Parts: sequence; C-alpha cells; structure tokens
Amino acid sequence: MTRSMRLEDLGHTAKAFVINLDSRTDRLESFNKRFARFGFPIERVAASTPASTVDWHSDPEVPETALAAETATTVSHYRVYKKMIDEQLEWALVLEDDADPVPDLPRRIKHALKQWPEDAWYAQLGYVRYEGLGVRGTARALAAYVVPSANELRIATRRDGTHMSIVTIEFARYIVERLRPARLAFDVRVRQLREEEELGQHAYLHVPCLARQIWSQSDIQPDPEWQSSRSIQRWNL
Repeated sequence: MTRSMRLEDLGHTAKAFVINLDSRTDRLESFNKRFARFGFPIERVAASTPASTVDWHSDPEVPETALAAETATTVSHYRVYKKMIDEQLEWALVLEDDADPVPDLPRRIKHALKQWPEDAWYAQLGYVRYEGLGVRGTARALAAYVVPSANELRIATRRDGTHMSIVTIEFARYIVERLRPARLAFDVRVRQLREEEELGQHAYLHVPCLARQIWSQSDIQPDPEWQSSRSIQRWNL
C-alpha cells in the first residue's frame, strides 16, 4: 500500500528546503545554479553554528558526547522538521547546499514517491561516487545519469547521510521530541532510536544514485567565541 505523495505538491502541501549558512552565500549561489533547471521552489533555512547552539548543551550533569559542529548540524535539521510541524507539511525534500543532483532528478523522485510504502517515514537519496570505485563502480555511477538504477527503491539497513532526503510529517513529529538536548550526533541518535524505539518499525528507504555530495572545506568553521571544555578538532560535516 502506498500513500499519496507527488512532486507537484512542493510549494503547497509539501516543501523543499535547503540548509545553508548565512556566511556561505557562495555555496547557496552554486546550489541554486544546480537546482534551477528543475523548476520547483526551494526555501532556504539558515544553518546553525556552534555559537548559536550553546543552549543545546545546557545540562552540566550530562556528559557531552556530540562535537559542537555535530550539534549545530543536528539543530539545523531540527529547525527544518519544526517548520514542517508548524506549517503542517505532509512531507518535505530536505537538502544541504552541497548536494549535486543527477539531471533527471524529478523523474527519479516521482518514481520514489509513486512507490512510497505506507509505513515509510524517511528516504535517503543516495550518493553517486566516482572516487575509489574501480571500473565496475564507476560504470554503475555513470549509468545512473542515463538509465534507472536496478533498485531505485529499497529498504535500507541504515542511513548514509543527510545531504538529500525525503522526510514525512510522521518522522518530523517523532524526531523533534527526541533530539533535545543534542548529546549525540544526529545520525547516531537516529540509529539509536531505530534500534530501541518505535522508529525501527517504520521503513527507511534508500534511493541510490540520485545525487553526490560535493567535497568542500567544512561548512562550520571554529568560532573564536565558542567556549567549550572539550577539544573540538573535527569540523567537517
């Protein structure tokens, strides 16, 4: 059984969001050039920084296990999911500004939405990688730009990233209540919830070969005003 979700809903009962730092107008401009040809509206959501998410580590009795940059990333996605709830959006296409889509992305998304299982809450729109794949892997990646993948919609055993995803309102309602305070990185927390709570009863989908993640320097640079007792070394998201 499938639920009724259409690409044409974007801008109405659904939205597309891109997460982008205020300081990275260059990345937003590049992102807009890559996605402009698809013609659907994309709303920008300001990405969080360590300095702006200090209150997410406000409990002195609880050890902090998430790095400041991981917390900031978690809050950025939290804000998108909160907007979904506040605006009562049935689903959303959530993008980070380093997503590089395949040319026929709309057709692929339509294909995924048409097959969407009733119990699915989330879909990761997968990577196309060229580096280190070998001849066979490179050929498969290149073919993704021309022909449909042999398994465009499959149940995933885990999430592989957050750079491009389809999120339902059910997932947003569930996860918003369980992210604060962000003592774990977003992916780690979601994996934990899948193993321990109701989230594991709802299918996660992986739709491979729809986008790759552009390599770039870290989005969130160390902020001199950010005060932390921990040593913060890993800033790449």
